[in-house]
Amino acid sequence: MNVSVEQALSIFKKWQEEKSPVRLLLKALSVGGVFTGRVFSSAPSEVVMIPSEEDRVNPDSSWLTVSFLLADSFAFIDPRDGGEDRELLSGEMEFGILVHFRSGERCSFVQLPDRL
Repeated sequence: MNVSVEQALSIFKKWQEEKSPVRLLLKALSVGGVFTGRVFSSAPSEVVMIPSEEDRVNPDSSWLTVSFLLADSFAFIDPRDGGEDRELLSGEMEFGILVHFRSGERCSFVQLPDRL
């Protein structure tokens, strides 16, 4: 389900305030990756993530910024929409936001269950 940038931002702000565990999955044209941590700051133009408190050695050494300046659309990810994979997905994530960029790249931010 598509959501507005304001709706997506409200989810990022919730994750930031609650220090929720979040996994970022990035799929670009020539690179991909996974970053697990929490949202440090969120604004309409970008989200900054840092490793979880227990994972950090040096708080200034690890962070990741995702700019939304070239974002094309935002969508809500709900594991209940996973069809046959619904049970597997609900064990791995609570819900998330999928960001599509004009260039064809995309990234997903998913809230992890507290037990992970």
